[in-house]
Amino acid sequence: MAKKIEEIKARARATKAEGERDDLAIMNANLIANAILDAPENTDAVAEVVGRAREARYKVGYTECLAHVNVVSVKKFTDERCTLCGADTDVALSTATEVYDGLIVHALAHIEECLGADDYVDSLRTLFEPGEMLKVKAAQF
Repeated sequence: MAKKIEEIKARARATKAEGERDDLAIMNANLIANAILDAPENTDAVAEVVGRAREARYKVGYTECLAHVNVVSVKKFTDERCTLCGADTDVALSTATEVYDGLIVHALAHIEECLGADDYVDSLRTLFEPGEMLKVKAAQF
């Protein structure tokens, strides 16, 4: 009876250890993903693409609205009052997209360096220790 209780306790400890290991793996994956996604160069480039996409959609919508209004209106309206009048929003959007596509995220460069090492698992562990993460984030600024 005591032996069965010990076996049950041992299984419970093993299950708990496996769960903690899985939680740690998820946490490390989250650290890696956040280091990439929260990199300033990435967030700045995404914000630029989103801003240019909004401008392009706004200009298209404004022009489409003018076309609908001019069909039923005696007075014909133009886009000269539009804040984006004369702006080539498509070129601005494609330029921002090209910049984003050519983006180099420093956190990814550090990960690639670790993956090139013979002991890449240990290199990645040291890279994503809490103290090292702060160094990586500080180096990005």
